[in-house]
Amino acid sequence: QGFSGIGGRLPAPQFDRRFGEVRLLGPGRLERDRPWTAPANPAEALWYRGLIGRGFEPGPAGPQAFVFIPSDLLINISEQWTASSEPLPPTVHCPAPAAFTSAPTSLADDMGTLLAYLQIARAASDALRSLPQQHRRALARFLLDPTGAIEGKGRFAFMWSIGLGAGLITAAGRYLRPEPGRARAWLSAGREAQLAALAAAWRDSSIWNDLWHVPSLLPEDTGWRNDPLLARRAILRWLARCPAETWCDLTALIASVKAHEPDFQRPSGDYSSWYLRDAASGAYLQGFASWDAVEGALIAFIINGPLHWLGLTDIAPGAFRLTQRGARFLAGEPPLPDEEKTARLSVHPDGRLSIPRAANRYERFQAARIAAWVSAGDVYSYKLTPASLTRAGQQGISLKQALAFLGRASGGRLPDPLLRALRRWEEAGTQVRLRDMVVLQVTSAEVLEALRAAPATRRYLGEALGPLAVAVRRADWPRLEQAIRELGYLPQVEALEEGGQ
Repeated sequence: QGFSGIGGRLPAPQFDRRFGEVRLLGPGRLERDRPWTAPANPAEALWYRGLIGRGFEPGPAGPQAFVFIPSDLLINISEQWTASSEPLPPTVHCPAPAAFTSAPTSLADDMGTLLAYLQIARAASDALRSLPQQHRRALARFLLDPTGAIEGKGRFAFMWSIGLGAGLITAAGRYLRPEPGRARAWLSAGREAQLAALAAAWRDSSIWNDLWHVPSLLPEDTGWRNDPLLARRAILRWLARCPAETWCDLTALIASVKAHEPDFQRPSGDYSSWYLRDAASGAYLQGFASWDAVEGALIAFIINGPLHWLGLTDIAPGAFRLTQRGARFLAGEPPLPDEEKTARLSVHPDGRLSIPRAANRYERFQAARIAAWVSAGDVYSYKLTPASLTRAGQQGISLKQALAFLGRASGGRLPDPLLRALRRWEEAGTQVRLRDMVVLQVTSAEVLEALRAAPATRRYLGEALGPLAVAVRRADWPRLEQAIRELGYLPQVEALEEGGQ
């Protein structure tokens, strides 16, 4: 029955595991042992009766051996027998869990944030494979889901990889930048179209290798290679048979794949040449006995990781269900109609910009180019500052252009106090400056003169704030305090002591 539904053939490794191997015996031993009279296993019983044969066909990894039922015998197998041999459904329905994690759509928001960051940051173009850690740290606090951002793993690594795969990120000269045409088209699309585009980029990506990102596995790069597309497409083919919005048992799905298509990512049946270790124990995972720890873990990871991050699955411990978005994607259908009501950004008199998540991602991208980044969430917060406007000017965005954009995006007249402040800045530059500093006070001009004369303290003293006070950068305070003590003075640290210093 293992031959049904697949043209009367099975990959040889799968057949041998299930029914045994036909021993290769020479003429002398054949005559002496007469194995057809006492076959060692079902495979030999079929072989010596002429009910099966072996052959080779081209495969992704070279010639693949297969076992087949001869065609003249296959046509005589009854339709009833063949129908009863259809593979079991790939999932088993299960009750709805008491609690579950809904499919998120935040990947679209965070991809927009990443593209905006690359537009204004100076990330070296030779870092195309992974955004450098200092940039990941700077970006992480503005992501709705920063999972893996600092380490460059998990969801963040996935987002980076599919950004490359979708052609949204490119190396432009010395720096990484959004690809102008593709990025603008993607940012301007609705949320459903954006998620569908990211899902397609993952489905077709050979850059992102799911197996190498399974948390429970530690692959060793010893030269072996797996085909991520081969495995991914096989898993998606099975998942496409799951009904939308119906809870399915993950363990049952994995067991079904193991029973009917275990070699989905290793068509040659090679379970010994991949160097994979268990992340918890460090033990090597080789042989078919490690199937659940490798193949099973990969299936679970794709459902709970990429498919969930893309908004295609709701998940719970041991269970999952395809969303309508997920079912349409797996069926090759167009994305759902976008029902998100686009919200407008708000411009406040003090220069703050409030931008809801539901705002057009391209407009938020443009706002991020001209304003300082403050916070992220259901409402993103930015602020117009001299530094951010100077940065915008370096990108070729004039104040006039920035104001025109803000007027259009907010759908209204800009606050008069802000307009006056921006015009004054344009004409006269920064006229008022606020600094975060520590004030050093002394009791006499002689003490201040002594501190200015000593090389150990002089370099930390800033501009005078009067005859007996000097500004000091907060970062320099600990070193200045130590230098003052070494000069023979015992300083009193007032506000800083209250803060625990």
